[in-house]
Amino acid sequence: MECRELIPFALDAKLADSPEPARQELAAHLEGCSACRGELAALEDAWARLGEDEDARLAPEFRRRTLALLEDEMLRARIREFRPRRLSRRLAAAAAVVAAALGGFWASRLSPRTPSP
Repeated sequence: MECRELIPFALDAKLADSPEPARQELAAHLEGCSACRGELAALEDAWARLGEDEDARLAPEFRRRTLALLEDEMLRARIREFRPRRLSRRLAAAAAVVAAALGGFWASRLSPRTPSP
């Protein structure tokens, strides 16, 4: 185990999701690494404080404003700005290609043909 792997290993051990070999590896690493022991102590302290924190009370005005903002954002995501398509430019290019093809066809029909030897 490396020091950068401490947090996932410690959380798995705290939640009892880690197998026994992983717990032994964590314990062996903690015996030799004082920095990780301090980090683990801070993590356990934060974990303990999470259980003591009482739920925040939600003011009715805050709830109303938050729901209004969420609804506005949802509507904004649904409604897109109208942007007219630039078909005129594409149509003009297509018409130019067709006109050139027809012009070439008519020019070939009007020019005298010489028989090939």
